[in-house]
Amino acid sequence: MNDAGEQIDSQQLYKLQKLKKTDAKYRSAPAILLVGLSKSENIGAVYRLADAAGCETIYIFNDDSNKIDHKIITRVSRSTSNSIKTISLSLQELQQKRNDLPPLIAVEITTQSTSILETQLPEQCVLVLGNEKRGVTDEVLCLCNSAVHVPMFGINGSMNVSHSLAIVLYEWRRQNK
Repeated sequence: MNDAGEQIDSQQLYKLQKLKKTDAKYRSAPAILLVGLSKSENIGAVYRLADAAGCETIYIFNDDSNKIDHKIITRVSRSTSNSIKTISLSLQELQQKRNDLPPLIAVEITTQSTSILETQLPEQCVLVLGNEKRGVTDEVLCLCNSAVHVPMFGINGSMNVSHSLAIVLYEWRRQNK
């Protein structure tokens, strides 16, 4: 055996993952609110990542089902889109539900956003992700309690929405062990 160990096969990994969820210390990762995502591949990647991080709920705001290819979402998500609770919301429903939800935290670069590397994330929250080009809409951003961003060190001004979610979710996991 080498120092890195041996690779675990998918059946062993599946059993280990199911066992983790029965641990009394296990806590569900934050819910996710998708605001106007338009690329089926990105939505599928969000579902796959949400499952990997232990999210149980994804809210979809302004779902434009005519443009979304559910077969692509299912394929990219490796069918995890079938096991995560999905709730579609209109603006009115989001406004009504707002007080019943944990704090909404936009994953967005704003004039008030703080670096995810310097922000303590609450134990319970909803991570809000915006459209691939336009970000979180103003109407939803004004409902958010705060905003965090992933610091960028290159010349590019943004990264893929699912990649930024990965960083934020795993930083939440690191902080909320």
